[in-house]
Amino acid sequence: MDRNLIIDIILLCCLAYLMFFKDYVKGLGVQFAKLTTQKDLTTLEERVKFEFNEKFEKIKQENSRNNISHQIQYAFLQNKRGDAILKLHENLIDLQGSVISWTSPVQIVQNDKNKEDEERLSNVNNSLRKFRKFYFKNKLLFSEKLCIEIEDLFKIIWEKSNTYIENKNEIKDFDYLTAEEKKAYRKEMRDIHEHFRNEIPKQIKLIEKEFRTLLSVE
Repeated sequence: MDRNLIIDIILLCCLAYLMFFKDYVKGLGVQFAKLTTQKDLTTLEERVKFEFNEKFEKIKQENSRNNISHQIQYAFLQNKRGDAILKLHENLIDLQGSVISWTSPVQIVQNDKNKEDEERLSNVNNSLRKFRKFYFKNKLLFSEKLCIEIEDLFKIIWEKSNTYIENKNEIKDFDYLTAEEKKAYRKEMRDIHEHFRNEIPKQIKLIEKEFRTLLSVE
């Protein structure tokens, strides 16, 4: 056989073997890369799950602390509101009693009529100041509707009390008033007393209803 032909055959066989080996090595590399990628993905997935669960637990714990804090704050506010409502109601009842006693057409004299009149008026002024001061100090604890009702009631008591004082001073200090004029003043004073005795309790009941709503005791 020709020597050159033999050499060519050997070279072709070597080239074919090299090509086969290259493809085989490349195939092994791809399989190894797949295995490595799958392992990395598994590791990454486990790490993401762990970090997510860790952050989720922190969020749950934070929300739990916030909820407890909110419940404590709400309970404290409700207790404070309850105390304020009870005290305001007490002041309101005292105010009602003092104006009814002061404006009553029939007054029982114990010792000194003028002095006892002054004491009743002083009780009214003290009750008005105490009620007003406590209300405005704690106004934020009450609903807007309740505030309107309280302020309307206070305004009525204040205005009618001033009218009562003016009429009483007119009758006492001015001798030139005719009998009819004095009678008209006294009638207005009796009407004021009747309003305090009959109408004010109705307004107080409306306020008490709002109190019960705020205290959830309906």
